[in-house]
Amino acid sequence: MLKATYTDTGVFLEKLTESVEGLVIQRVVLNLRLGRRLVVESSYASLLLPADLSGVAELDAIAQKLSSEILQLTPCDSEWVEVTLRGTWITTAADGDEGIFAVELEAEAERCLFELWRRSQSQSADLTNPAARRR
Repeated sequence: MLKATYTDTGVFLEKLTESVEGLVIQRVVLNLRLGRRLVVESSYASLLLPADLSGVAELDAIAQKLSSEILQLTPCDSEWVEVTLRGTWITTAADGDEGIFAVELEAEAERCLFELWRRSQSQSADLTNPAARRR
């Protein structure tokens, strides 16, 4: 399973071994014990990846083999590709944009997408790090 946490500072992606159902159950129990509201719904989420990142073509080929409802890649412009996923959205605010998005894909698709996202984060950190720019 891939778990994307959307916060006001960005998106953090994790690759986990538990199922989406297991994650939902944990969150429901936690929120019931805390007396907090929880919204769980089927939804879509998007991630942006640099279009020139090596491996994007591999992910696109994997997406073409899967149902287009689960994983889609769409070029935004010459620099970015939008990855759209269908999964489960978990949040405490029905109209909020902060929460957790979980999706289960084939192992190859999860591995490829997670690796691309991880590398894109490293690439972004290098671009914003003054020491990295001096290399």
